[in-house]
Amino acid sequence: MGTRKKGNILSTNALVHIIDSEGAVITTIYKHWDGYPSGVGNQLKEMLTEMAVNSCSGNRGFNDAHCLAAFVIAQLKGDRWGDVYVYPPGTSNMGEEFIYLVSLIGGQPSMVCVLVGFGDEENRAVFVGNPANFNSDQIDGLIESGEPFTPMWKAQEITEETPTP
Repeated sequence: MGTRKKGNILSTNALVHIIDSEGAVITTIYKHWDGYPSGVGNQLKEMLTEMAVNSCSGNRGFNDAHCLAAFVIAQLKGDRWGDVYVYPPGTSNMGEEFIYLVSLIGGQPSMVCVLVGFGDEENRAVFVGNPANFNSDQIDGLIESGEPFTPMWKAQEITEETPTP
């Protein structure tokens, strides 16, 4: 999927908000390139589905949301300069076209992918749930078709109240 047209932007910017067990954003990550679902979305899916949760035994895993945040930053950043930046929790209006909300609900990873509206358009959740069920091809198709998505307020309600299967 290519970048949606907005002026002369050549990159697809995204924000990744890591949310703790109290529902507070603890880390905001800005990703300059490849923020679309088949880029950052797939990277998050891979990270979140391959890792065990609450692993105090020395195995790979996420002990809590802070551990998750450190891991996501390291994986997105790799050994490259630029592209990935850490901002104060809750930072917004960075030119992002997608927002990803990542949390642990009931000890299991959960993810929301939001398509940011331009102008008078509302933000729309294009995915809500277990990252293992994230399908970037399906999401890209929905975005290109212009079909309606879950309103953002409903996505927030789902992530706060529904444990991931």
